[in-house]
Formats: sequence, structure tokens, C-alpha cells
Amino acid sequence: MRTETIQIYTFNELSEDAKKKAIEKERDSRYRHNDFSKWATDDCFLLNPAYKEIEKINKELPENLLIKNTREIYFSLDRDRNIDISKAMNVQCEETFLKWLKITDRMIKEDNIYFTIGKDTIHFEENYSETNFSNRDLRILERAKEIFEDHCEQILKDIESYIDDRFTDECILEDLENYDYDYTEDGKEYYY
Repeated sequence: MRTETIQIYTFNELSEDAKKKAIEKERDSRYRHNDFSKWATDDCFLLNPAYKEIEKINKELPENLLIKNTREIYFSLDRDRNIDISKAMNVQCEETFLKWLKITDRMIKEDNIYFTIGKDTIHFEENYSETNFSNRDLRILERAKEIFEDHCEQILKDIESYIDDRFTDECILEDLENYDYDYTEDGKEYYY
């Protein structure tokens, strides 16, 4: 029988070279095993416009959120960069939502707007067959569509930024310093 003695270190006790190896090992593990894309889309705040924008429209809403996240966001950050939020957005207050899109009070009060959230856009239709949008109304709705599409692009950028951040040395370092992992002298994680 043979007995070996091994020294175990916390991350902060490692040499600088061993810390670098531990960081690279954690980054590699994240690429292979962690699904940060799910975490990135898990936040309800992700889908919501800036609180300051919404507070101007409705003082009560920021605590309740304008849009709840059903967690059904689909996206790709590869060559076919795209986002599909059609099933993710659960609008809590249609009037405030339409006001955020800069739809006029007149159009909202007349209740002649019906909207459908698409993959990364929004579609508007007249709510009643006997009404037709004027040219001015159509320009307002086109601007609303641009606001919505810009918001979808910002959501995709936020997801991308969150995922990119999870692989930076700074983020990994912060996580490793907070984990209770044990390491061998050369920076490999030690399992009992």
C-alpha cells in the first residue's frame, strides 16, 4: 500500500501561473457545459423598455413590469444573427405598451388598433373592418414598428453582451474567488 500526501489550495492561494490555468480550465468548461444562453434570457427586465421611459407614461407600472417574460426567447448569435421573441412577450398593459410605441392617445382611445408581436417585429391592423387607418396613422404605426424592432435588436445585443461577459477573465476570476473549490498546486480543480 502506498500513501501520497497532496497539498490543496484555495483559488486565492494559487500562484499567478496556476490561477491563469484555473481560469482557462473554467472558461473551457463553460464553453462545453454551461448554457449561459438560458440564463441570459431568464430575466424579465430583459424584455422591458427602460424604466425611465415607462415611468413617464405610467407611474405605477415599473414595479409590475410592462412585459413579462415567458422564457420562450429563441436567438442565434452566429452568422444568421436573429431573435424570436414572439412567444416571450406577455404585455401586461396594452395602453402603456402602445404609448411606449408612441401611438397617439386618439388612436388608443378609438380602440381601433390590434397588434400581433412577431419574431422580431410587430404588426398592426385595424380592430374594426369599417375603419381604415389614415396616412398619418400609418406613419405613426410605421414609427411604432421601428421603435419595437430597435428594442428587439437591443434585446439581442443585451443577450450577446451578457454571454460575452460570462467568458471574460474578470467574470471568471470573480466566480472562482467566490466558489469553494479546491485546487492542486498547478491550478487543477481537486475532487475528493
